[in-house]
Amino acid sequence: MNVGVTITIDLNGVPVPLTLDAAALAAIADAVPNRDCSPWLAGAQAAADYLGWPRERIYKRLRDLPHYREEGRLMFRRDELDAWIEGCRER
Repeated sequence: MNVGVTITIDLNGVPVPLTLDAAALAAIADAVPNRDCSPWLAGAQAAADYLGWPRERIYKRLRDLPHYREEGRLMFRRDELDAWIEGCRER
């Protein structure tokens, strides 16, 4: 599968197409700093935002969702939520 992106830039009024192949896109992605390095989500709202759910659904499913408590605060790991969702896949 060939992956690429072509954009057109304007150089002094002249449109110039610029094509980036998969290697160039990967290099750009590697160069962009990861602003959210932590695997942790703090609180039900953060988990809800991550999953695209309303916060109330987090509380309703809390018995099933992998989570931790730190001094009463709910904590979730992204990778564990991802694995849990994968386990819910219908075949």
